[in-house]
Amino acid sequence: MPMKNHHAVPAVVTDARLRMAVNIIRSLGRAGVPVTAVETAGRGNVLGFHSRYTRARVRLPLDSSAADLAAVASGAVYVPVSTAMVALLARHQEQALSPVSTLVPPTASLALLHDKASCLKLARDKGLPVPATRVPAEEGVDPSDRSELLEWAASLTFPVIVKYRSGEDVGLPAAKRYLVCRTRDEVADGYLRLNSVQPGPIVQDYVDGGDVGLALLYDRHSEPVASFTYRSLRQRPRAGGPTTLAESVSLPTLVDYGKRLLDGLAWRGPVMLDFREDSRGGYHLLEVNPRFWGSLDLAVRSGVDFPLLYYLAALGLPLPRMEQRDGVRVRFFPNDFLSVFEYARAERAGPLQALGWLLELANPALPDGLLALSDPAPGLLYLIGGLTRRRAGHHAIPGGWE
Repeated sequence: MPMKNHHAVPAVVTDARLRMAVNIIRSLGRAGVPVTAVETAGRGNVLGFHSRYTRARVRLPLDSSAADLAAVASGAVYVPVSTAMVALLARHQEQALSPVSTLVPPTASLALLHDKASCLKLARDKGLPVPATRVPAEEGVDPSDRSELLEWAASLTFPVIVKYRSGEDVGLPAAKRYLVCRTRDEVADGYLRLNSVQPGPIVQDYVDGGDVGLALLYDRHSEPVASFTYRSLRQRPRAGGPTTLAESVSLPTLVDYGKRLLDGLAWRGPVMLDFREDSRGGYHLLEVNPRFWGSLDLAVRSGVDFPLLYYLAALGLPLPRMEQRDGVRVRFFPNDFLSVFEYARAERAGPLQALGWLLELANPALPDGLLALSDPAPGLLYLIGGLTRRRAGHHAIPGGWE
């Protein structure tokens, strides 16, 4: 949807190393918005710098302030991608230091949803179904004492999942921010390990089933202006890692849950809620990402262009009506290719089922969430960077295979 005004207000997209940033840059660039890509990380491939839709590239020091970021482009719409950048701009807006055009939530609301323990407590208080969630220290258990943890774990029903309270803050890839535990020893040892990195991990009942997601966008007046729901068909790791193959599907119950949770928080900007669907068709809220999310490209391809809506809403302009199309699929190579082997082993797939998966992978009509012939450089750098790091013994870096 090209902008009618070819002298469009520019946009500044942060965290240009990330896949989501590339999706945002492409959406805005296709609409005719001049995009400046910004990066503060000191290493790794800055994927967004190589998009054909990027007009300008700015690398800032790692310890840059909000004022440094705000000085990149006067009068621009700022689109923060990582939670850290959302928080940086939220503090900047509340301090009234040369406010910029952006959509960020109040810092208190951001902190509430970013912390899994407080987020799930709020959800439970508002009547959303959540897995049983416990924090040993809140029950008088010393989280650094293995014997106390071992005794406490006797009260658990296995399997359980141990998660960092705010996994994005620890700098690990999503697949390494949790542990599935099936014994007391695994809980005690796993909890000690995670607690040494970030105090107060949560212990949650493991809900077997498939992941479904909800994305919402709130405008400057904290009104919901867009929604999108989807189902993860494959993930890596299978137990609950990032989505590798997803399909758009209308799930109105999730939209109701999401709006109920966000009600009263004066939210502004995007938010993504991750749910697990159990064998009876019930949904359980697992966590909330207070930012743009990894499978953003699926929403755009399904007809809900969140980046463009964000841009227009930040400027207070009228928003076009966008309804999602169901049945659209997007994969994420190479992780989807690698996930097929894990699914085949776990589900003991027969030769015909495995062949069907492989043929699906080879289907040229199935779009990828990053690789694109119309803008090839970011995807190629993503593949090369991930392969190089894996050969060196590293599993994920900024811009790598995550």
